[in-house]
This record gives sequence, C-alpha cells and structure tokens, in this order.
Amino acid sequence: MTGQDDPSITRTPPTRCPACGWPLDATSTSDGSSATPGPGDLTCCLRCAEPLRFTDTMDVRRLTKLELAELPLAQYREILRVRNFARLMSARTN
Repeated sequence: MTGQDDPSITRTPPTRCPACGWPLDATSTSDGSSATPGPGDLTCCLRCAEPLRFTDTMDVRRLTKLELAELPLAQYREILRVRNFARLMSARTN
C-alpha cells in the first residue's frame, strides 16, 4: 500500500526498530522512485540509522556483520548515504 500524499512511500506492517525501539510503519526508496519492499530488502531506521532487512513476515531485523561485509560496494555506499541522512534528520529533531 502506498502513501496517500507521496507515492514513493509504502506503508508496511507496524513493527519497531530492533536497535532503538522506534515505531516503523512505512518505507521509501532512497531516490524517490516508487517501489514496494519485499522479504530480504534493506531499509534503515530514520531515528537511529540502523541498517535493517525485511524478514519473510515483513518484520525487520538487524543485519549481521557478515551480511554487511558481503554487500556489493554500491549497496554498502547507499546504506552509508542513507545512514548519514538519518543521523542528520535525527540531530535536527533532537
């Protein structure tokens, strides 16, 4: 299900970030394109910047160190870029 005001936002089943407990109920692409996440896709908590992976039930879990190390370089760089954005946004709201 997409967001009503922004088609690049996809509503997901309510869950909490396993790192900080922040409620999560939506995701979007980092480039603003329209996409629906699926099991195995990556996301980041916009409160604590933890990289997360969607599970088979569309819950989220933390990535292991091995999973992070095995990511393609371009995907790892994108995670770093999104994490930096999340930290910037978190600093502005605190």
